[in-house]
Amino acid sequence: MIHRIFAFFLALFSISVLADEKPPNIVYIMSDELAYFELGHMENPYIKTPNIDKMVEEGLRFTNAYAAAPVCAPLRGSLMTGKHQGHCSVRANDGGTPLTADDVTIATVLKKQKEYATGGFGKWGAGGRDSTGVPEKHGFDEFVGYYDQVHAHSFYPPYIVRNSEEVVLPGNEGGRSGETYSHYKIMEEGLQFIRDNKDKPFFAYFPITPPHGMFDIPADDPAWDLYKDEAWIKDESISQDIKNYAAMVTMIDRDLADITNLLKELGLEKNTIVFFTGDNGGQEGRLRTKDRPEGFFRPNVNPKTDVHFRGGKGNLYEGGLKIPFIVRWPGKIEAGRTSDLLFSQVDIFRTLADLTGTKAPDDVDGMSILPEILGDTENQPKHEMLYWEFGNQTAVRYGKWKAIENQRHDPKKARWSLYDLVKDVSETTDVAAQNEDVLKKMIAYAESQHEECVSGTYSDPKRTKHERDRWAKWGTTRVEQPKVKGKVHRIEDKNLIPWDETSVVKFSSENRGNDRLAEYVVDGRWMTTWHSQFTPTKAEPPHELVIDLGKPRKISGFRYLARQDGGWNGSFADTEFYVSDSAEKFPEKPVIGVEFTKKKTAQAADLEEPATGRYVKVVVKSDVTGNGWASAGEIGVIEEPAGEQGPKGLAGKSGVNLLALQTWKGDTGEWAMASEVVASNTEKKWESVKNGDDGPIFYNGKKEGKTANLTSKFEFGDVEAVIEFLIPAKSNSGIYFQERYEVQILDSHHKGKDNNVHDCGAIYERGDDSKPKGEKGYEGTVPTTNAAKPPGEWQKFEIKFRAPRFDENGRKTENARFVSVKLNGIEIHKNVEVTGPTRGGKAGPEAAEAPINIQGNHGPVAFRKIEIKPITIK
Repeated sequence: MIHRIFAFFLALFSISVLADEKPPNIVYIMSDELAYFELGHMENPYIKTPNIDKMVEEGLRFTNAYAAAPVCAPLRGSLMTGKHQGHCSVRANDGGTPLTADDVTIATVLKKQKEYATGGFGKWGAGGRDSTGVPEKHGFDEFVGYYDQVHAHSFYPPYIVRNSEEVVLPGNEGGRSGETYSHYKIMEEGLQFIRDNKDKPFFAYFPITPPHGMFDIPADDPAWDLYKDEAWIKDESISQDIKNYAAMVTMIDRDLADITNLLKELGLEKNTIVFFTGDNGGQEGRLRTKDRPEGFFRPNVNPKTDVHFRGGKGNLYEGGLKIPFIVRWPGKIEAGRTSDLLFSQVDIFRTLADLTGTKAPDDVDGMSILPEILGDTENQPKHEMLYWEFGNQTAVRYGKWKAIENQRHDPKKARWSLYDLVKDVSETTDVAAQNEDVLKKMIAYAESQHEECVSGTYSDPKRTKHERDRWAKWGTTRVEQPKVKGKVHRIEDKNLIPWDETSVVKFSSENRGNDRLAEYVVDGRWMTTWHSQFTPTKAEPPHELVIDLGKPRKISGFRYLARQDGGWNGSFADTEFYVSDSAEKFPEKPVIGVEFTKKKTAQAADLEEPATGRYVKVVVKSDVTGNGWASAGEIGVIEEPAGEQGPKGLAGKSGVNLLALQTWKGDTGEWAMASEVVASNTEKKWESVKNGDDGPIFYNGKKEGKTANLTSKFEFGDVEAVIEFLIPAKSNSGIYFQERYEVQILDSHHKGKDNNVHDCGAIYERGDDSKPKGEKGYEGTVPTTNAAKPPGEWQKFEIKFRAPRFDENGRKTENARFVSVKLNGIEIHKNVEVTGPTRGGKAGPEAAEAPINIQGNHGPVAFRKIEIKPITIK
């Protein structure tokens, strides 16, 4: 009853607010990359946010607020223009793509129609200096901070920017230390803006950088006082970056208090609406530790229920889009209320226009959420559908349904999935097949929402000032070469064609503005990087390079080394290699196609049979970020030594890929290649299969998955193995090292912690058939944790296996040993000895070298990588 009375008066207020003599002031605080579950009121066990928690008690908290995009620049463009990513002019996250000169922002409308003072303080991200997208051309009287988001990564840059002019920060050279902490300066400017404009309506926009960027905060910041008695802060085994991150969140919590206290001091509190929010979803695995692979603070995991949001920053799953969103307006908003209204940052333009009595442009996509803010829930309009696109994904929200399209730029691979978020907020179970009509409607909506992107321009084609701002992140602290996190990797292979005998003769694009040239892929220097063009315009995939080997060569493989500067943008994913005697004409089919992964070490693409030619064409069809770039530290070509043919003589090789029928001997039964398989997550079957001789998927039969076991043509001793597999519900398979020692594959995700020697990742038990039923099995090693994913999701083993040892008379002197077994990135076995063949393994004497065996008769199983690398383990 009280709520209804309050709502009634708020509804009256919403009608009369526009008649007030002075329109309300607006403070919009957006913390960069602050995740949904990283706040005190969400019961995060580490991070302290007393002022944000108090705001929740005194205001309105939304539980279904979404980012307009899963990364910085696009969502800022959408927030300012009120246009979703199918219509917005800023869709790339390269830090410099600008708004067009014709784009209308909320600041422009407030300034022109109601004479608001408009100020921005933090990270702009919607156009670099000398572009059509600078904030002073889009309604802001002043903007202080960073125009480019790379510049914003440092809190000690040599300067920040005010209305395109540099503001020197004394004692700073860039990087991670200095005398002037930039965030303090930016907040001082924002508070002064409020003081200077206390007598007129103002819009104070705070897109503040913390806690994103380099995790740096002064040691004497008051935030540390809240942690002085915390045992984990004193724990030297926990990295300083983790501790700094918590303190940075508490610092922005204090920034909120500084703003609200100033409003009280100036007598503005009752006529000022304050928004506090994050910009995009939490970064998956940020600040991860061995025991916390989701990230130390578990940004996308509910601390109360342990339920996960799938994905994170950079993709369109819930983890990339869900954001905290709180609104406070004393006397106007009912204190302590929670709303589950579904909306996104696209809706803020119309909301602020509605609040201030201004008119938004007709082409704005959003709706106003002001009725809900003021408690008039009955008159709050609702979205039928919400739309997103980013990188290689499209997403649509329709009530409880969420549809995701992956590989949207590739018609052959593009595929939609459908999730019921009421039952499955973790987006684990694709229900598209059971709800075809729903999905069809959502796909039709998505197709109607996408328009070709037209971005702004730069008056200086070289983007001199913009590139200077990007340089300022490190400034003079990086003169000769970039610093890297961890070990620097190189391509090392005794048969690598020498760098000085190769050269790049053709390329589709390079980014000259920041010295990311194509020639660097064969210069033998890890510190240089090639990057496809992203300024002044973005070159779209596929990206191509042609390398001259100096003379015709017999080629046995290729090596790819990702950029070594700590970034991932452009790191190769779907890649093809072609070989020819002509730099102008290449065969239609590549000699090999590879799906490279997100790793800094050199990755191999070895040929089953050597290819001969002088020129190599590299075609990069996608990158690991899904943004359509390409980058490389080095690309190496491996020459077949004289007298060595094909994949024989493995001791000198980096490995062999068993993902082809011809790598297995004898009867291969119904095993076949496919371009796509979809596994049922409820039944022991494939939902669908698209057969294709070129793969890249290898699977065991069309129906029940009961066919021949496979035995490799090649024999192995000590190995490193990377195996990516897929099974439907209730299915079972196994990998037998040396035909004898099995690592189980089983649908066992649902079992939680109650796992045994039959479950996924287990080193299977040995057997004695002479014993009674129920006692035949013995030994076997249970995984230390259940790291299995749900059926229908691709999974990955990373295994180091040491073969048994024998003396000169052939007597076994040491047992076989699994040195390490990782399942989906989690180590589940370490130094496990196997005393003899496991059940189902080959009987008879053990051996120093023997084939790999795959179980194919226990249920459907598919593989997209079976990479075996011979090594020597002491």
